[in-house]
Amino acid sequence: MRKFLLLLFIVCAIAFKTKAQFDKGSYTTTSGEKLEGLIFCDYSEDHIFYKPDDKAKRVMVKIDDLKSFTITVQHRKADDTIDTLYVEADGDTKDHKKYFGKVVLTSPTIKIYYEFKANNSGGATFSNAFTQTMNTTTGALENKATGKWTNSGNGAMYRTVPMYQEKGDDMTYPLTSKNYIDILSKAVADDTDLAEQIQAKQYKFKDLDKIFEQYSEKNN
Repeated sequence: MRKFLLLLFIVCAIAFKTKAQFDKGSYTTTSGEKLEGLIFCDYSEDHIFYKPDDKAKRVMVKIDDLKSFTITVQHRKADDTIDTLYVEADGDTKDHKKYFGKVVLTSPTIKIYYEFKANNSGGATFSNAFTQTMNTTTGALENKATGKWTNSGNGAMYRTVPMYQEKGDDMTYPLTSKNYIDILSKAVADDTDLAEQIQAKQYKFKDLDKIFEQYSEKNN
């Protein structure tokens, strides 16, 4: 019985991948070439699937060949959601592992990205992590610093990890509960009030989204 259930699960997973929803989008290669068409991506993977049109066969494009990609998720009752993700390198790993990062804060000195990581253990918890969910009305990806795992709109289990990149550096590094006060107060130094609030510990690590939102409202 267990073998049957396992086989059924695998078959369902394969069927899901086959019926994956492709969205209008484009990707840019490392050489600067831009291709438009239809894209499907699990943000925690190291590749995307691309089709020039509905009738074409899908092609896998590896992360090493990508600079960035953009997808436009269409909705019936809301404005389209546009997501752009960039290929970044994790300077905290030996092989400088590449990942798809979404920009959540840009300042004159530092950029903050969210790296998407998959949870395959079902129901596991992760302290100081950011859960990634999809708003069922707008389709927009939303982050919450709850420290729990959650199911995303396309069936994958994500947690989002904040990463920072200093100006002039090709690498990104983890933003943690130990360094966020120092890193973020420098990042938002052009917003004196916010920088002082961070240094005064008025924002906890779980409040990162609030910091990003407050800075963006004043400077974007």
